[in-house]
Amino acid sequence: MKKRWPILFVVVVIVGVLALAGWKFLSVRAAMAAGMAMGGPPPMAVVAVAVEGTTFEPRAQIVGTIAAKQAVSLRPELAGLVTSVNFESGATVKQGDVLVTMDDAVEQAELRAAKARVDLARATLDRVTKALATGATTPTDVDTAQAELDSAEAGVQRLEVLISKKTLRAPFDARVGIRTLHAGQYVREGDDVAMLESASPEVFADFAVPQELVARLPVGTPVRVKARDSARVLELDGKVVAQQSSASAATRTVIVRALLQGGGELSPGMSVSVDFARGASVRALKVPVMAIRRASYGDHVFTIVPAKDKEGNAMMDASGKPMMVAAQRFITLGEEVPGGVIVLQGLTEGETIAADGSFKLYEGAGVIPMPPEMSPSR
Repeated sequence: MKKRWPILFVVVVIVGVLALAGWKFLSVRAAMAAGMAMGGPPPMAVVAVAVEGTTFEPRAQIVGTIAAKQAVSLRPELAGLVTSVNFESGATVKQGDVLVTMDDAVEQAELRAAKARVDLARATLDRVTKALATGATTPTDVDTAQAELDSAEAGVQRLEVLISKKTLRAPFDARVGIRTLHAGQYVREGDDVAMLESASPEVFADFAVPQELVARLPVGTPVRVKARDSARVLELDGKVVAQQSSASAATRTVIVRALLQGGGELSPGMSVSVDFARGASVRALKVPVMAIRRASYGDHVFTIVPAKDKEGNAMMDASGKPMMVAAQRFITLGEEVPGGVIVLQGLTEGETIAADGSFKLYEGAGVIPMPPEMSPSR
């Protein structure tokens, strides 16, 4: 009994193969017969789908650039020798932190001399004032002494300001860029010593909008921003906070700025995609991407319609079923949406079109419609 099992298994396999071959042969023969009935090659099997109606919100995607909420290049107002650098590359600093000190020995000496002149001028004013009470001097001498005191005090204030300018502090909470400054280095007035960018989790996204879309982006309009790196896609919600007051005469675009929450991971200068609505939601038609045939003479699809003879009568195959043929239909495409592409003109809802396999078709080609479940892309 055990020896018969292999034989039975082989017999079953052979019978299955023969049955499959027979079905295929009959299908091909039926297709050839249908093709001959239409006076052409055998019909081709394609996946048939109905044109769908959908609610569509027109949107636009524009490339933007991340900008820090606050950013400044720290530069000294005075030239001098650097005595200390109190930050490292990429460090986070607080407002008021001392970042760089410069040699102020000369100014400190001059300050001591200026304070001595203030003391002398104050003492002189006291003596002259007492002398005026006894009639030993004139009011003019008192005025002169007062002016000298005021001048000496102004000299002290001037030197204190100069000394304060030899110490560079962080103007706000910030992240510091790459350090290129070292103690002992001489810097000139206006040299870059540190790049500071705010450490706030809020960042700006600036993007250039064509003039015809600017009216769609008033202050407060929500936007969606996507930033890509090698590992992931970061998506953030934001809203428009400002528009440039004028358009660029060269590009006819207006710079729009959106504020993003939680963008601390985005570095200034990074490229992002800004997505926003460019119109109200409308009713539209959607077709699968596989149904669209693009050509230099126009985008088109193939609708599947009943075949008719010269007298306009429906043609039937050997089994009595209506024969179907492909009819080329030129269309106007909109944008891609999940599950397909929007069609603006050329089709009506509910029409049957060829999807998978449509690349094989031409005007009048015989078609064997297959259900969407037969699509290889499923």
